Amino acid sequence: MPDVSVVVPIFNCAEYLETCLLSISRQTFSNFEVLCIDDLSQDGSAKIVNKFSKLDPRFRLLRHTENRGAGGARNTGILNAQGDYLAFVDSDDFIEPNTLELLVDATHDAKFDVVECGFNVVSPGGKILSSHVPTPRQHNDTASFGSCLLATNPSFWNKLWRSELFRANGILFPERLYWEDLATIPRLIAVAKNMNVIDAVCYNYFDRQESYTNAAGPKHLYDYLKVFDILLSFLKERGLYDAERKNFEELVRVNMHYHADKIHRRGFYNMHDTDRYLAYCFVLCSGYLDSLELQDSDSQQILARIRQRKRLEPEAAEVPGLPQEAVVPKPKSNLLNRLLGIR
Repeated sequence: MPDVSVVVPIFNCAEYLETCLLSISRQTFSNFEVLCIDDLSQDGSAKIVNKFSKLDPRFRLLRHTENRGAGGARNTGILNAQGDYLAFVDSDDFIEPNTLELLVDATHDAKFDVVECGFNVVSPGGKILSSHVPTPRQHNDTASFGSCLLATNPSFWNKLWRSELFRANGILFPERLYWEDLATIPRLIAVAKNMNVIDAVCYNYFDRQESYTNAAGPKHLYDYLKVFDILLSFLKERGLYDAERKNFEELVRVNMHYHADKIHRRGFYNMHDTDRYLAYCFVLCSGYLDSLELQDSDSQQILARIRQRKRLEPEAAEVPGLPQEAVVPKPKSNLLNRLLGIR
């Protein structure tokens, strides 16, 4: 049986897939399997995986008959994995040769449920844009996490996870939703007994302009609200909401600010459209936090509140504008700062 199952969700990434799979095949640690989940790609990705599987029996191809998104592809990997631990590598990223060796060693003979490492952000030309090196630390019990919501960054791929965290607790990714990592990591941390964080930089995240995290639109905003609801329901089911309420509100603000700030800096729209999109982020963030007091209200009560909502006075309704010059990167606007200061 493999010690580690490496799950690679694949959707139309043939241009990058060979580099990804090569980096996995060349690991200094050998007792692993690779589950490549083809989420109905149309670009020949399956042929690349088949080439690897013929040369290395540790590679397996599993193909979806319908597109289920990154979350659905990861779920297929989780449900078919045989390893005691799970690692996740996105198909356009790659890992250092000693990644699995370092992560497995850091479990301290399977003592730790979760191991986290550092990562690089890499440009399309292969240049390292930034390196994120975490402070080494160990959380030896659940109390030491502080908050399951804020204990670690919401990226799935720079961590090794004990498989039983998913299976024993019925935790899977939401499917066909953006921000599926954010919806899942806090739930896993809540049921994990411990975590080891190491300062080795093992993962290379390829910053593609066309990735969904670098795009903006109605689905990006609406899916944030769905993800927040998934976490809210989990906290209430586990009896954690009262203790985590302030942390939950902070999570909402931080993640909406992260998205708005990224769009602001990259300048995908003209200045007017960017202004409006950031305003929508502000409205959704503040409105969602306000709506927490309505969690136990029925539809009629909510409709009545909508109808009775008083209009703000002009002074209170004013939202500071963004700088007029379309410069990238742009300085942070007052509106972005207000996303972190919503009460």
